[in-house]
Amino acid sequence: RKEIDPKYDYLMDAPEKDPEGNPTVIRYSRKFKQQYVMSEKDGKATGWSAWYESGRWVPKDKKKK
Repeated sequence: RKEIDPKYDYLMDAPEKDPEGNPTVIRYSRKFKQQYVMSEKDGKATGWSAWYESGRWVPKDKKKK
């Protein structure tokens, strides 16, 4: 955490796993020009992601729509 620029401190508080226990990966959305985390299982996206909004991480699950 000491080696990371302070403007990226919020990434250190990102969820490390989704509700099913799959590990998350930090990604960058060119469309929204913002970093987010998403989970993967066997190298494929699970549909779960979390976006940093208003000072907290907000999970979004495409499967539950």
